[in-house]
Amino acid sequence: MVILQDSIVIHKDVETVRRAFLDFAAYSVWRSLFIQSIKVTTPNKAPDSPILSGDTLEVKIILPVSQKENIFDPVVLENSEQRFRWKGKLIFDSIFAGEHKFEFVSIENGTKTSFIQSEEFTGLLAWPLLKFIGEDTQKGFSLFNEKFKEHVENTSLSVD
Repeated sequence: MVILQDSIVIHKDVETVRRAFLDFAAYSVWRSLFIQSIKVTTPNKAPDSPILSGDTLEVKIILPVSQKENIFDPVVLENSEQRFRWKGKLIFDSIFAGEHKFEFVSIENGTKTSFIQSEEFTGLLAWPLLKFIGEDTQKGFSLFNEKFKEHVENTSLSVD
């Protein structure tokens, strides 16, 4: 098992940060060099319905240093007020799998949010693959977090 993690403090409340994170359509406006897009691909799912455990996604990433593009189809494990998690795999979990997690932690009396992005990689190919792309992936986490923070703090995002 290999775990990569990066966190950043965003000067907005958790609900605003979470709402901005789940606004996948807006990613094209502010995206980083890492996560280019996220789309819900669950068949027959209404566009305005909430994202649930078991829903499928299409996630497009570009690693910032190598510029390697990857599109994968993870399954949502959790979409709660505290976190959003998905799991993707290469053929079987035992070969290569990654559980990606975004956490929203309220700090400073609810005025700020600690935004934590992490991924736990498992399977036979976890160590060999991450030897080649681990540093690049870690940089991607940092770049995404920085651009996301900039977007949330500099955009008028209202909470209904």
